[in-house]
Amino acid sequence: MTLWYGLIGLSVLMTLGRFFELIYALALANKILDLPFSSQIKNFIKPLLSSVIMLIAIYLLRTFAFNNISLLLHSVGDVYINIFFFILLIGIGALIYFISMYIFTNGELFEEMKRLISMIRSQ
Repeated sequence: MTLWYGLIGLSVLMTLGRFFELIYALALANKILDLPFSSQIKNFIKPLLSSVIMLIAIYLLRTFAFNNISLLLHSVGDVYINIFFFILLIGIGALIYFISMYIFTNGELFEEMKRLISMIRSQ
């Protein structure tokens, strides 16, 4: 796969393999733990939607906004500009993910995180 499609093909193939592995693990959990498949999938919907929103936002920012800015700043040096924008995209992506998770969970996620932090501190 890598010879014909390169790293993108390899990453797609690895993602598909992990997806089928996830389906098998969910079916196994359904059989062993008697957890309904629908309740397991329900736990994945909100993080999956947040990930897709983050992916789209990063793609649009990288394609339209940062490419134009890096063309203007081309004389500074490509390596430093790319590193700066890469770090900036990571931060923006994390922020978008947490905001969308906050919206989808109605703030429950952060309440659980606060409880987890307080439990860790108490130990």
